[in-house]
Amino acid sequence: MRQATSRNFFNYSRNGTHVGIYSTWFILIVMCLQCQTDTVDHDKAYIASDYQYYSTTLYRTVAYSVVMPSNLNEQKIKGRRYPVLYLLHCAGCDNRSFIEGYNLMDSINKFDMIIVIPYDGTGGGWWLDSPIDTLSQLSTWLKGEFKNHIDSAFPTYTNRSNTGVAGHSMGGFGALHNLALHPEIFGAAFSAKGLLDMVGNKGNYMANSVLGSFLTYPQNYHNVDILENAKRFLHINAPVKFYSGPNDWFQDENLSFDSLLTLYNVPHTYFENNEDHFSMSSGSMHNMLAWFDSLFTRSQSSTFTTGTSSEKKE
Repeated sequence: MRQATSRNFFNYSRNGTHVGIYSTWFILIVMCLQCQTDTVDHDKAYIASDYQYYSTTLYRTVAYSVVMPSNLNEQKIKGRRYPVLYLLHCAGCDNRSFIEGYNLMDSINKFDMIIVIPYDGTGGGWWLDSPIDTLSQLSTWLKGEFKNHIDSAFPTYTNRSNTGVAGHSMGGFGALHNLALHPEIFGAAFSAKGLLDMVGNKGNYMANSVLGSFLTYPQNYHNVDILENAKRFLHINAPVKFYSGPNDWFQDENLSFDSLLTLYNVPHTYFENNEDHFSMSSGSMHNMLAWFDSLFTRSQSSTFTTGTSSEKKE
């Protein structure tokens, strides 16, 4: 795993009587350090930075990345605040995966938000509270301590109408799971090719590491299964959007989720495309970001506009 570091290289003071070549070299060195540790898209004015802090919920140091406007500090001084999208990685990935792939950095410039990408610590934490491991309480951490940490460190809107959650595969499950459990925190969820049938997948993709053996602890799987708990989305008043397709591993369960939400009259949007399971195309990434960008109220209002749509091809 990459070592994540919190960087504030430009927070320095200098003696006004000692300027010239030494201060010039100092600035050049600082700029080089910044270039080595931040992913910058100079044409599009967004920057991706890595951080870490010690979690008192998880009892370990956690890493996360933040994609933000490059002039964030300047905007913060002016009193500007931003909505936040929490982006959850898939199994086997980490907080850098969305930045180094997924077309995120090529798409974000068109929108106005901060994107926070946490690392679950193992690549297989499933963004839930494990009933078998007291040190893997990721859902509690995400909606509580971690969100508070982000809101205190960055100029964010803190209310649910400016807080979204999304993810790919395992992260898609995590986005829907956490929206259903914590609609007072998250106001909308987007799932990209999420694994939604925990019972049917019987502990594969490292789910058994946090839920236990399916044969021994089947109830753990029933408790978090998105399909079996689809009725939870009926009363949370939050937009839901998700997609899959014929080349995805989990098309059938996503189609089933679409059918269940339609049966229960839950407002949602489902679409399909021809992507394989891995990563997200630029079109899908743009779709996701544009959707959240249109939903965020950028005020203290707590109400989203919900709607229902089913698009079989994008």
